Amino acid sequence: MSDNKKLFLNNRKEQIKHELKIQNEGISTEHRDEKFEKMSASPYAFYRGSNHLYWEDFYNDWRISRYGGTANTLTWINGDAHIYNYGAYANHNGQAIFCMDDFDDSIVADYQFDLWRMAISIVLDCRENDVFTRTEVAKALIEFAQAYREEVTIHSLDTNENDVHLTKDTATGVLGDFLEKVEKKRNRIKMLGKWTKVVDGQRVFNYDNPKLVKLSDDEYGELKGLMEDYRATLEVAFDGDPDHFDIKGIARRVQSGTGSLGSERYYVLIEGDTDALDDDVILDVKEQGKAPIYQHMNEDEKK
Repeated sequence: MSDNKKLFLNNRKEQIKHELKIQNEGISTEHRDEKFEKMSASPYAFYRGSNHLYWEDFYNDWRISRYGGTANTLTWINGDAHIYNYGAYANHNGQAIFCMDDFDDSIVADYQFDLWRMAISIVLDCRENDVFTRTEVAKALIEFAQAYREEVTIHSLDTNENDVHLTKDTATGVLGDFLEKVEKKRNRIKMLGKWTKVVDGQRVFNYDNPKLVKLSDDEYGELKGLMEDYRATLEVAFDGDPDHFDIKGIARRVQSGTGSLGSERYYVLIEGDTDALDDDVILDVKEQGKAPIYQHMNEDEKK
């Protein structure tokens, strides 16, 4: 419970304003204003930028015990599950896969927290797009819960079906069609072309892109050292290629996200599998703080 929160227990509006102030007091005024402006666009945008309020409301909710709340229902959860934290991206084979793509708030907790947060996002997104009736939204929630239950059942069995990747070949219906289009239209070369350019035979970040900012020499040196330390911890052998993962550039990424606005974020350009320019890789490196759920846990739960 935040300091002075008791002053607002009977005034929801003031309580929310107080929590937003406390949660965002560590970021710059510029980023805070930008974040609040994004959040003001719609209820769903507000939801995306205020994950801490979700945990404030639901962490000690008694309903968690109806279908869990035991050691057996603890698992790794996303911690900020919502529709826009899913997306398509390329795996190591160059296939477009559909999966969660944001894990800032991941933590071990009861599975229902992800289900609840995701279900709320479905409702808010449907309301914002205004294309479904309330009955259709209710049916979508039932479908979502049933699909989750079926997948949990499959993954609880010791079968080869545990390792599932949603690609154009394994997904069906609208999702399968979507992934096929993504694979055709979005590829590594186009992605590299968005963020980088080739100068004197070398691929470098393109700072004409307003979402990239050049680092100072000191910042660059510090981050390069940290990335090299990280590389040393990796167990993979990079197929015997000592040059793979060589750092070719580091840039600050700006104008991104909602809830994470104000957190440091960088793009790191590294050498790909070969010396060719078109298989280079961009790593997305983002500052990681404690998940919002953490402040509500007791000492035993934090261990």
